[in-house]
Amino acid sequence: MLELLALLLPIAAASGWFIARRQYAADRRFHRVRELNASYTRGLEYMLQDRVEEALDLLSETAATDTEGRELRLAIGNFFRRRGEVDKALAVHEALLSQAGLTEPFRSRIQLELGTDYSAAGLLDRAEGIFIALQDRPDFSTCSLESLLRIYEREREWEKAIDCLKRLRRSQKPLHRETIAQFYCELAQQEHDAGRDDDALALTEAALRDDPKCARALLQRARLLAGRREWSELTAILTMLERHAPVFLPEILDLGILLHAARKDEEGLIAWLTHLHKDCGCSEAAVLLSERLAAEKSVAAATDYVLSAISSSPSVPLTRRLLALMKQSSTEEQLAALPSVMLALHSLLPPRTRRYNCSQCGFTASEIYWRCPSCQYWETIKPVTE
Repeated sequence: MLELLALLLPIAAASGWFIARRQYAADRRFHRVRELNASYTRGLEYMLQDRVEEALDLLSETAATDTEGRELRLAIGNFFRRRGEVDKALAVHEALLSQAGLTEPFRSRIQLELGTDYSAAGLLDRAEGIFIALQDRPDFSTCSLESLLRIYEREREWEKAIDCLKRLRRSQKPLHRETIAQFYCELAQQEHDAGRDDDALALTEAALRDDPKCARALLQRARLLAGRREWSELTAILTMLERHAPVFLPEILDLGILLHAARKDEEGLIAWLTHLHKDCGCSEAAVLLSERLAAEKSVAAATDYVLSAISSSPSVPLTRRLLALMKQSSTEEQLAALPSVMLALHSLLPPRTRRYNCSQCGFTASEIYWRCPSCQYWETIKPVTE
């Protein structure tokens, strides 16, 4: 009996110590959880009171000591970046990445956010390296490719952007209406600026293979062909532009005049301008036609034509043209009434500058941009029809 008691006493003592230790650890965890909950609650109260700086400082300190608070730290870093405090976002995400015991998916999430931080800070080489490493991981491929595309557009590395967009197309539509055709057009412009028009023409052809209706590629190709006096193909391109992008017809009226002048075909030019006005609604074509009538026939003939055009399809360009013709008239009654008419109409008409408008965000410009400087969408800026 004594031997059994001697054997059980150490076991009982060890069991008591083990139970006490577990209870102590449980109590510590309980108090620790209470402290963390109190800190998080206080941080939320600061947020609700619009004391954002105090809330962020408190939550950052709390999450840094909470091994289970990694998601919160990730969110705090993202919040710093959205506020423009990229240095703080970098500090939070880099510290989080250095922790031991991270799962591979969570490590990749941190790397994705870190790459976005680097991009926001202008450290594009570092950001590119991270996104390239993540682009082949299924859960992060799309986000990485989109981020790489933004970098290549920003750096004007159009060949890399084309490759990136080809891969991105397999999974989803691009966010900002990016097209490979637009990137080929960027390369074509670079080649044209460098005096390599043969290469520029080849690139516009590649652009049209990707998007046969690309207005920019049609316009670029038309101007390159006009410079090379390739009139037959220019005629075909102008016809395609009329069919696919009639809103851009005012941009190529000078090419049509050049084409018909080279062929010494004045009747063909008049017929073309008449067609563009009547069938395509191009008021600028009617203005050009009235100018030719005034030069070759008379101001009266031009005035009659403009009055007829205004009665069928009134527009600002035609109204301005009518005012200009009235000013050239010798009729005393017209001259006497002209100042009052001009004063009234000029107060209603916008300034005589060609305007362009983005259909995505409403951005307005006096020159065409193929990528909106405001919303960054491609091919959304078009001429304003007056």
